[in-house]
Amino acid sequence: MKKWQELTINSFMNLSIALIAGGVLKLVLDFTSIIAAVVIIFVGSYFLLATIITAKNLDKGD
Repeated sequence: MKKWQELTINSFMNLSIALIAGGVLKLVLDFTSIIAAVVIIFVGSYFLLATIITAKNLDKGD
């Protein structure tokens, strides 16, 4: 994997983990908007899964 690919994958993973943490924090602090918090967590998890699969495919290519 090239360095720029590694850095891009790393930044997308950091973004998705921040989305998951933000969703959990929103759920804990503002219990009235449960649906929004769950959607944020789901989007972060989906984004993390897509990034992991992309990284795996890029790593196989080298």
